Amino acid sequence: MLLVLGGLGGVSYRINAVRLRGQAGIAELHGLSWIAYNGVPLLANVVLLCGGGGLYFERAFAPFAIAGASTLQLAAGIFGAWDVTLWILTNRKT
Repeated sequence: MLLVLGGLGGVSYRINAVRLRGQAGIAELHGLSWIAYNGVPLLANVVLLCGGGGLYFERAFAPFAIAGASTLQLAAGIFGAWDVTLWILTNRKT
């Protein structure tokens, strides 16, 4: 049940973050950046929600869905760290 709550919390957080970022006009994400920062985590949270529900109802796909959601979150985190590292290296004052 906690996985379902985590998935619901993640989906609502990501939708709210996308909405607020659009209103604030802080930064416009396009293409691959939008997919990596918003699309992949949103997909991972939806998969986690489905995996948690499947685990509750004892479905065979549930462990695979949870593992897939974890892998997607990990990939999004690695991409974000790599992107920030490259931005720091290209924009530092020497």
